[in-house]
Amino acid sequence: LTIAARLIFKDTKTKIFSPGPVRWEIVVVAMLVLLSLIMFFHPAEYVAGEGDPEYYFNNGYHLAHTGSMSVYDKSVPKMSEFEIGTFYYDGIAQFFPFHLRNRATGRIQPLLYHLLPTWIGIFIMLFGTWGGLYVVPLFALLGMLALFALARRFAGLIGATIGTLLGILFFLQVWFSRAPVSETFCQLFVLAAILFFYEFLSSKDILVGIAAAASVTAAATARPEAVVMVIPMLIVMAARMFKERYRAGDYAFVNALLLGQVYIWFYVRFAEYHYVRTNVAKVIKFLGPQNGMNIFLILWALLIGAALVFFNLPLINRLLVRIGGRVSARLEDYRQDIARSAKAALALAALATFVYLGSAPASADSPQKFFYNTALLFGGLTVFVFVAALCLLIYEMDSLGTSFLIAAFVIVNTLSLQESSLALGQFPWDARRFMLVVVPMLMVGFGYLAGRLWKTKRVELRALTIAASVCFLVLFCYYLAPIYNHTDYKGIDRQLTALSKKMDGDVVIF
Repeated sequence: LTIAARLIFKDTKTKIFSPGPVRWEIVVVAMLVLLSLIMFFHPAEYVAGEGDPEYYFNNGYHLAHTGSMSVYDKSVPKMSEFEIGTFYYDGIAQFFPFHLRNRATGRIQPLLYHLLPTWIGIFIMLFGTWGGLYVVPLFALLGMLALFALARRFAGLIGATIGTLLGILFFLQVWFSRAPVSETFCQLFVLAAILFFYEFLSSKDILVGIAAAASVTAAATARPEAVVMVIPMLIVMAARMFKERYRAGDYAFVNALLLGQVYIWFYVRFAEYHYVRTNVAKVIKFLGPQNGMNIFLILWALLIGAALVFFNLPLINRLLVRIGGRVSARLEDYRQDIARSAKAALALAALATFVYLGSAPASADSPQKFFYNTALLFGGLTVFVFVAALCLLIYEMDSLGTSFLIAAFVIVNTLSLQESSLALGQFPWDARRFMLVVVPMLMVGFGYLAGRLWKTKRVELRALTIAASVCFLVLFCYYLAPIYNHTDYKGIDRQLTALSKKMDGDVVIF
């Protein structure tokens, strides 16, 4: 609602129904919302299923009915060593990821991040059990509005409309907007963080900076890999210390961002230790097989503390400003060339990443080619139309800081999926990791390219833009057709009912 109001009203007192020319932006947003409702608000019919969707939903259901995220299993204190060894291994329940934290009380704590099940629990309390299945469709709709708002900044109304339309009709976006998965849920916070960060760099507004930091913190509470966004943001803010004295908005943003990291650190240490350790296993293996995670947490805490000191001491800021002033005076004639070269390097790095993942042969360490498989949903090699468009956006963006943030996060997120120890080798399931930032930013990039070609007002380029957009829309709709009315586990209830009638006592044995 906030994004829609900001797009519609901006900073004026314009009335929606006042006489005057048609506000096409309002019409477009209404159309995109309606299309999102049609595509997303048909959630999968299962409640007790398998895998992450089942964990998230049942955790939310448990929270709604008990008020506790933890599960208390009364049978655990009575179990023998043999039974504990049978049902639990290394502190992890057989039905991963439920972790036995206290054997004496039988307290079992879910390891998956808790922001999504909390929202599911709230929706169950408000709207009943089936209401919990509408959390992700709602956040998917809001995510597409955030995508539109972000593309609107760079691509104009035409480009933003095309990019968002393709995003709403993309197979993976629809597929993962109907099931309780955290990637689509987190998508809104990631896009909002990029949007607010871009606005903050140009305005230095305190509230916008706090909104950006809050979005990053929320994203990191929904998905662990969202923490990666903090690093390029802090690098950008450190670079700004060489250019100018920090003002209230700078201090507000940096401190809100770092305090959010303090919160995330405690959250990981006391609630998500085992889950994060599994996620970053390849990253921390050089720290030691036994104490790697503890060393990782210590280093993380030290970095947060050092950053709090570095960004809050005016003495450091004044010193860096003097150094930056001297360097800037010598490089004044080359400033634009340096910025252009930096953005070109970022664009080429992003392009090289996608080329590598699209062409690298499978190996024993990385047997799955997730980006290659995902590219098929873009039409195969035509995915590089979207990749090239995103690289063009990174190169031509007016904000080097935002360009750096987008390029760094897209590259890390894309490469980490290929090397993830949690990848199961199932498609499209594993491709959900791309929903966080890669897929939406490819749509923003295509929207930017379409808007840029449209603004040339050349007939042939506008015709090319329309033709390419229509071709992709037709292709995306073709892939969507088989799943438009499809929901997971459709007919299972009828099969189980029919099977149970053939057995005494309505018993079904698996």
